[in-house]
Order: sequence, then C-alpha cells, then structure tokens
Amino acid sequence: MAPFDLFFEHANDPLVVIDDRGRVVSANARFADLLEEERAALVGSPLADWIASDREAFASALADTDRRGLGYELTLRRRSGGHVPVHASTSLAVWEGRRLTLLACRAGVALTTLDGATEQRLRTLSLVVEQSPESVAVTDLEGRITYVNDAFVRHSGYAREEVLGQNPRLLQSGRTPRATYDALWKALRRSETWEGEFYNRRKDGSEYLERALVAPIRDADGAVTSYLAIKTDITRERALEQQLATHRLHLEQLVADRTVELERARIAAEAANVAKTAFLANMSHEIRTPMNTIVALSQMLRDECNDPTKAALAGRVSGAAQQLLGIVVDVLQFAKLEAGLLGVERAPFSPHDLVAMIAAAAAKSAAAKGIELRVELDTLPPTLVGDATRVSEILRNYVSNAVKFTHAGSVRIVGRVASADAGRAVVRFEVHDTGIGVSNEQARQLFAPFEQADPSTTRRYGGTGLGLAIVRRIADLLGGEVGVESTPAVGSTFWLQCAFGLEPAGRAPGSRPSPPTTLRPSASAPDSSPPASRVVAAAEAVRLAADLRGLRALLADDDAAAIDGYAPLREALRSRFGPLAEALDRQLETFAFADALESVDQMLAAG
Repeated sequence: MAPFDLFFEHANDPLVVIDDRGRVVSANARFADLLEEERAALVGSPLADWIASDREAFASALADTDRRGLGYELTLRRRSGGHVPVHASTSLAVWEGRRLTLLACRAGVALTTLDGATEQRLRTLSLVVEQSPESVAVTDLEGRITYVNDAFVRHSGYAREEVLGQNPRLLQSGRTPRATYDALWKALRRSETWEGEFYNRRKDGSEYLERALVAPIRDADGAVTSYLAIKTDITRERALEQQLATHRLHLEQLVADRTVELERARIAAEAANVAKTAFLANMSHEIRTPMNTIVALSQMLRDECNDPTKAALAGRVSGAAQQLLGIVVDVLQFAKLEAGLLGVERAPFSPHDLVAMIAAAAAKSAAAKGIELRVELDTLPPTLVGDATRVSEILRNYVSNAVKFTHAGSVRIVGRVASADAGRAVVRFEVHDTGIGVSNEQARQLFAPFEQADPSTTRRYGGTGLGLAIVRRIADLLGGEVGVESTPAVGSTFWLQCAFGLEPAGRAPGSRPSPPTTLRPSASAPDSSPPASRVVAAAEAVRLAADLRGLRALLADDDAAAIDGYAPLREALRSRFGPLAEALDRQLETFAFADALESVDQMLAAG
C-alpha cells in the first residue's frame, strides 16, 4: 500500500495521490466511488483522463509548488459519462525519491454557496500538521524521511529537499547515549510508542535538545507502514531548569551555612546567658550581704549609742547604706527581669498577713515622719492562690514610695475584690497617699525605665527610676495590670489589679470584711525608741504563722528589713521552737540569710 494511503484511507473526503507525471499512485475508496470506478483501475492511469475541465491549467497548477495547499475548482468525469464538480486542494510530499502530490476533493450539494467555508475547512485540514509549532517527521520502515513540516525545517536549519529520503541520524550530535537509540528501536519493533530526549545538531553546527514522541502508524489492516515523530525543542527549558537547580543548591548551601552560624550563635548566647545568670546570682549575694551587714550594724550602733552626735552619725550611715542597697537591689532585679530569670509561683497565701507584714516593715519610716499608716482590706478572702513574693514586691515598692514622697497626712493600703467567679477572683490593691503628686503627663512616664516625674526628684529624694519599671515587669509576669492616678500637691493612688485562684475551702469574696488596721505615729521620739517597740504595735494583731510567712518573703529577697521584721518575733519564736529559733537568731546576727530561710521553712512545716 502506498505510504500516504494511511492518511486518507478513512477520510470523509475523496483523496488521491499522483506522481510527478500525473499518474495515480493511490486513491481511497471515496475517490473511487466518486468516479464510479474500481480502485485497481485507477492506479497507474493519468489523472488527466478523469478531468473534464481545462486539463492543461490543472497540470500547470500542479507544477507550481508555491500554490501548495491552495484550492482549485475542477470538474471530474465519471465512468458512466457524467460530470461532478469538486473543490480540490493539494499537498506535496516525497516518497523514495519520488515527488508525490496529495489531492483532496470535496464534492457536494450547493458547492457554490459553501465554497468559502469548504475552502477554509480543507485548508485547515491540509495545513494543520504543516503549521504545527512542533517538529513533525514521517519515516518509512527503513528509517528514511518521507515528510517534514515547516517547524522541522525551522528548528533543524535543513531545507526539505536536504532531508527527504535521508535517515534522521543526519541530526545526531554524538551526545545522545547509545542506549537511547536502542530503547527507541526496541519499542518500535514491538509496535509501541516511545518517549525520550535527543541531543541533536543543526545544519549550522549548533546543538539543541529535543523531547521526542515516536509512534508507529498503521493502515486500515493494522499493519505498521511508517513511523511518526513529534519533537519539541526544550533547549531553553532545560537551561532554565539547570539554572534553577544551581540557584536552589546555592540557596540550600546558604541556608545550611546560616543554620550553622545561628546554631553557633545560639550556643554562644546560651553560654553567655548561663554566665550572666551565675554573675547576677553571685553579685546579688556578694553585694547584698555586706550592705545588709552595714545597714544592720549601723542601726545597732544608732540604737545603742548614748552619745547623740555619734547616734546621729550612725543613723546617717544607716540611711546612706539603705539607699545604696535599694539602688543595688533595683538594678539587679531589673537585670534579672530583662534576662528572664524571674519566674512565677502559685501557692496559697493570706493577703491579710502579707499586707500586714508590708505595713509593719514600713511603720518605722512612717512613724519617723509623723504619717498615719492605715490598712483597709475590704471583703478580701482569707486565702488567695498566687505568687505572694511578687505581689509583696509590688506593694512594698508602692508603700515605700508613698512614705518617701509624703511629708504629712496618711498612707492607706486598700484591698478589695473587683470581680469573682468559681475558683477565681480579680483583686485590686491600692496605695493612697497625701504626698506631692504628679501631673497626668508625668504620670504616663512613671512606669518607664529610668524615669521619674521630675529630674529634681532624684536630687531631692534619691532613687534610680527603676522601681516602677520593675513593678510593671512583675505585673506582666503575673498577668496583671498596674497604674496611677495623681493630682499635684494632693496625692497619688498607685494600684495593682491581678487575678488569683481561690481555695475551695476558703471564704468566698464578699463575706465579712476584715476590720481596718491603723498604725499611728508613736508619741515618743522615733530615733530613741527601740525597733521592737515600733514593730510590735503593727504586728500584735498578726498571727505568728503569718509573721513567719512575711519574714520568709523578706529573707527570700535578701531584704535587710528581715532583721527588723524578726525582732518582735524573737521571744515568741524561742518560746515555741526552742533550739530552732536560737539557730535562726544566730543566722540573722551573721546575716546568713540562706540558712535563715531554711530555718523559717522548718518552723512553718512544724506549725
């Protein structure tokens, strides 16, 4: 069967193939039916014998290869003598060195009215392969090229006449592995489709990469008559893929290098953090211990000295040491907060006992200035669950500032339940004073680090400006809020609002409030009365266990106020705990606060 029969055997239109002499090489069944002739009788006969119109014009048109694909109007003669008008278009091919022409005819009703549409359809059908952007080539079973389209010519650089009848190895560059060709022919011999890639060379010597699909083409009887190859130039695509792969590898290397750098930095930062933690812990102990010693001994000298001048000097030493100790404590506390070294605990505690101990610790300073110190714990439950140490730090700062900046009048510590539900209460603590007060603009700066309401405040009252910044950081740790309301020359109210747990057996919020406690200034001279007598007035209503918990909070914070807080408890503790209290006495005399903390824990455990 002729090579091009497979393209038109089952076509809807009559098709015929003629050679360069105009003789019929092959015709499909529809063409034979159109002429009312046997196909065998058509093969070898001149096509001109079947043309009833101008034969010479048609022969001239066939010789004009530039008109390939265009339409012609012909009248064909049937065997019965009748004529049939057709619209025909041609396509050129070469087979085994022979020039062949495919003639596609369309006969039908109302040809004149369908001429434009018919011509467009025939043009589309005949040129669909020719104008494909993919390279298309057809070979015979021996591998000789019988057809190529325009894309093949464009990609390879060869003219049709240079490749027709040639083997596709004409394009080989030598870079395609031999195994690729072996796999190709192995698949074709099994009548299977093959897909792969070829490294080919153009006519000008440049190389390009093609992705190819090669498939066998069968005739109506299923026999393979030729091979079809459809190829795509993927040179640019592969180059982009390689560039992307290179960039990806480079990026992965950068990420790996950066990861190593970050890991080294993390290890170094952790080592630095460990060193910083050790340094802060060591500095906290090394600085506070001698300062506590200076404070305690200077107070003892002041209280026991009979010479008023020397007592006054000892008092000044004590005051200066306490001020310096406060600065050191603030700086170290702020550094710990910055380093994230302070945690939060949750344990039951008595808010009444906690506030009473804070008031007791501040009573001495308040009495010295003639300030009334009042505690009003409105409807607070007897027990809250939270971090008593952190709450104590905030309230002690508030009370200390209130006493420091108040020259006359009073300081009130107020506590009340803001809201409550099952197992939880939001408590608001407030410290009111009748001190110097600040403006609204100044109040907005108070909780920022190193800020005070007025620069002259530092010169007059001292301090680092860190206290309230520490208060805000601690409140953040507790999940609470802090703030201030103030009026210049009238006073200020500093507050803390925070959520606490409630013990199941504890008294519910809203029950009977605790009576207010007032610590009034002593009528005696503040500098000449013993410390114990000034503390007992504030702590006599506080149970011994509560006093111990307050003392423990001071010891845990290395606060020199623990010595003053212990003094009124000495006899009661000795009476109750005997040798354990005597050991605590010695530990406080030598400022061994860590050991003293263990002793207090043993007392609390013993009840």
